Amino acid sequence: MNFKARAAILSNFEERHGHVVVPVYRSPDGDGVVHVGSAILVKTTRKYWLFTSHHVSENCQGIVLASQPNIRLAGPTVFHTDPIDLAYTEVAREDVPAILAAGMAFLPSGLIAPTLESLSPECCAFTGFPDKAVDLDGDERTALVWPQRIFSTFADDSVIIAAGYDPAIHLAAPVKIIQRQNEAFNPHGLSGGAIWRVLENSEVKLVGIATEHHRGRGLLIGTRIRPLIDNIIKRLTAALSPEGGAK
Repeated sequence: MNFKARAAILSNFEERHGHVVVPVYRSPDGDGVVHVGSAILVKTTRKYWLFTSHHVSENCQGIVLASQPNIRLAGPTVFHTDPIDLAYTEVAREDVPAILAAGMAFLPSGLIAPTLESLSPECCAFTGFPDKAVDLDGDERTALVWPQRIFSTFADDSVIIAAGYDPAIHLAAPVKIIQRQNEAFNPHGLSGGAIWRVLENSEVKLVGIATEHHRGRGLLIGTRIRPLIDNIIKRLTAALSPEGGAK
């Protein structure tokens, strides 16, 4: 599948489902925000969530979504420990209308594929907000910010192992270092964004979350989303059990 075909499939997907990948910020002094990374908004049957990477959430020290005005997510963030670089927080239902009004959207949970199988050599796309991709003015976003999409193919398990990662936990995709105005590709801010599985039948599924750029091997690295989904299911099941009490 060529780049143009992949781009068309993902564009159609985004037109149907909206801006589910969003930039996230921290507010160091309560007046103004700093772009830290990316995140994915997800909706289950009765709840709303924000998925991102552990290190992005830690750097935020309280996640901020830039809308009009900004929304500071109050819910507790649940972290995974290294090497699973994932985190999530529940979005309060009262914040949802403002998030939707700001042009953001929630991904239906049915479009998540928490597979553990090898995805090589299928097509993939990393979507997020790299460094300098976000324009800010004070405490509010001033213009619609478009994410960057990087197309590639999933690396073989042997490539992931050679780079020092566990293919049961991680995903990887080769990416060429590109030059823009004498400046090398800077993936800072892409972390926490989506890794999409893009199939020729136009099916697009969320399979992972971007976590880092292995510059030495020219790889974008991500964490499979399966551990995060399993964790949420476990917590929801516990909350609804007789011991946990319905919530």
